[in-house]
Amino acid sequence: MSSSTLSSSVDVLVLGATGLCGRLLVRHFASHPELNVTFTLGLCARSKTKLESVYEEFGVDVKDVPAFVFDLTDHQKAEDIIAKAKVVINMAGPYASYARSIIKACIKNRVHYLDLSGETVWIQENIADLHALAQQAGIIVSHYCGLDSVPSDIILHLANKTLKAYASKSKSKEHSNLIAESISSFQWPLALSAGSMAAGWTQFDDPPDNLADSLLDTAFCPSTTGKPWPAPKLTYKLQDPKTDEVKHGAILLLASPNRAWVRRTWGLLEELGDEKMRYGPDLVYDESWECRSKLGALGTSLAFIGMIIGASIKPTRMILKRLFANGMGGSCVSLDEMERRSCSILNITKSTTTPGNSIPTTVRTTVDIKGDAGYLVTSILIGECALSALPANKHRLPPLGRKGGFLTSMTAFGDVLIERLERTGRFRFASEVVDPKKIDAPATKTKGRALTALASMLAIVSFGMVAWRRFLIEV
Repeated sequence: MSSSTLSSSVDVLVLGATGLCGRLLVRHFASHPELNVTFTLGLCARSKTKLESVYEEFGVDVKDVPAFVFDLTDHQKAEDIIAKAKVVINMAGPYASYARSIIKACIKNRVHYLDLSGETVWIQENIADLHALAQQAGIIVSHYCGLDSVPSDIILHLANKTLKAYASKSKSKEHSNLIAESISSFQWPLALSAGSMAAGWTQFDDPPDNLADSLLDTAFCPSTTGKPWPAPKLTYKLQDPKTDEVKHGAILLLASPNRAWVRRTWGLLEELGDEKMRYGPDLVYDESWECRSKLGALGTSLAFIGMIIGASIKPTRMILKRLFANGMGGSCVSLDEMERRSCSILNITKSTTTPGNSIPTTVRTTVDIKGDAGYLVTSILIGECALSALPANKHRLPPLGRKGGFLTSMTAFGDVLIERLERTGRFRFASEVVDPKKIDAPATKTKGRALTALASMLAIVSFGMVAWRRFLIEV
């Protein structure tokens, strides 16, 4: 396989095509019915041997899909190749190390840029420094284009649409079309690749001064107004009004970035001021990880707290790095196993009340997904985000997507992305107004501060004992 010349132009350019998620993205595109019909594809990697194996594994012909072999730290060559694309998908992390130059090259050459970044401080700095420049160039820059945080963004977008459609049918205007509170329950197996874990460790190895601020819900939000959102809870309880099933939940590993990115959507829409799109100033959003029981939820939350505390202490962090050197919970599973997996999300959203109606409208929204959430689904999400950004779709994008800037999936792509995901046959979305009489308030439940403090202490002790024992066994 010979590297393609700089004269080769493509619609979608994938950087880092040989990593785990990169290969899954190539797999998705290689079998895509629109490949070389409505879009062309190019693949990039720094290792020619590894890139050749990707082409061979997925039956891709270099004559149909150009290959570019170069190191992303070669800024001039990277820019020359980026300039030949319409959309760049960067799958090569950790992003904070070098991807800033890639984004700048995309802005300079008016090329849309997408990635899976979760480095909060870096993203915060990008938004502050480059958002206006991206708007001037009219291009979309979007982080969090995978499992975190596209599903969270979509589900609130759908709930908002359903709420507004219902309120518009009320001739007396007694039903509010603005959101008061919304909570999602996520059901999926936990899996983190070695690359994702490495990106996480960097947040603790050399923490910047503004790390704490970057973890707040308001980290990416352009507006300082709005209600404060609740702190993470040890246990959650969400009743499904359709089945009366009570879902217990724990702290969701991805809740912090998901909530912050959803809040950016909220803030951007509040700034836009479009009454047909905005969620409303009173929005409060939260999410949890579904567990089988309340006790299981408590144990899961304690384990998560222990992991965070352990990662913040250098000696314990070194042990954790060794224990999870190959990732966590499924990064080495086969493609067949990834295909067998599935995940789902249940969201219950309530409207604000009005003087003529003290009972809020309740919307039930679900997302059912076929495939491994952490890897297989992530590759499909970012792939379809990229295809949504192509020039042929520009007239159908939301107002902010047509304008450009550092945007979330729903402010950039909106219903165009949802329609594309449905056509893959892997995503099923449903949203409906439910009978308020079936709702058993409150939707969420939390323990007091004393219990939280006690739980944290127990988590430290138990986590330290388990980790130290594992360390002694291995050494």
